[in-house]
Amino acid sequence: MAAEKLKGQRMSLDRRNFIKLTAAIGAGSAFAGACASASKNKSQATVVLPSGMVTADDIANQLTEHLDKRGFTAHKPEPFVTGHAFNGGLQFDDNITSIRPATYVLQPAARVEDAQKRHTPGTLPIFTLFAIMTATDAKETACIDIMMNYLQAEVGLDPKRLSVTTTERARHLFAQFAAHGISTDRIRIRAWEEAQASGSGSGYFCPVGHPRAPSFESFSLEYTLSDGTELEIVECLYAGARHPVNVCFGVERLAMAHNDRAMLWSDMLPAFKKAVEEDAKARGLALPPGYYEILGISPAKA
Repeated sequence: MAAEKLKGQRMSLDRRNFIKLTAAIGAGSAFAGACASASKNKSQATVVLPSGMVTADDIANQLTEHLDKRGFTAHKPEPFVTGHAFNGGLQFDDNITSIRPATYVLQPAARVEDAQKRHTPGTLPIFTLFAIMTATDAKETACIDIMMNYLQAEVGLDPKRLSVTTTERARHLFAQFAAHGISTDRIRIRAWEEAQASGSGSGYFCPVGHPRAPSFESFSLEYTLSDGTELEIVECLYAGARHPVNVCFGVERLAMAHNDRAMLWSDMLPAFKKAVEEDAKARGLALPPGYYEILGISPAKA
């Protein structure tokens, strides 16, 4: 039932609704603003989720209720169908090269490589990234405080189920994780060389062949459901002092964590199919290769 509710809600978040939502907001992010000024955050009232099971829309609405007029602005998401070869012609992530400091975006995305993990609970053919680019003077530790307070106090996640994956280069942040209940035994440390070679995040984000060539040190935050399913719910990209911090929440994953129930690949296939077809048609593009790969069909038989 929860999966069906989430599916129905997510299908409403097509590209036009993303643009409509972000255009209507036109304000700043209290979450991101608080990263630049912890004292400002203290004046913000807690946003409470509905009781019982929540949808991806509930999570997105809760995050957007953090938005206020602190100078942060909404950024229009990138098209879901990209027109280039990387990732089968589908949007891989938010465009960190165009998102300026003190902005945020709700970005629909897909990973063609995830089709190989279609039987893994929590892996979806289409998902929503809520990416927040902080002010250039934001401190990494302050951002972690705000992020963890949000996840625990407002999403209601159990800190004992949270873990971190990163490299030794993030060791200066470990005390901050510990302050929020994530002890060193729940911090997975990858070799820097391994993280670099992979480029997939959880230590270093620089996907091979990515047309925008992002290159950031990072850490990921995982949450373990009661059945043992582990979900990555946040990827945080950082580059040291005087650089913005990019905090990227997986909206559907946060709903799964709150509900203590993973969604399935099949739950979101109708939403994926609709989103690709509508975006390609609106922009006069052919259906991309990733459309067929994720649906598991041959272009000749489509």
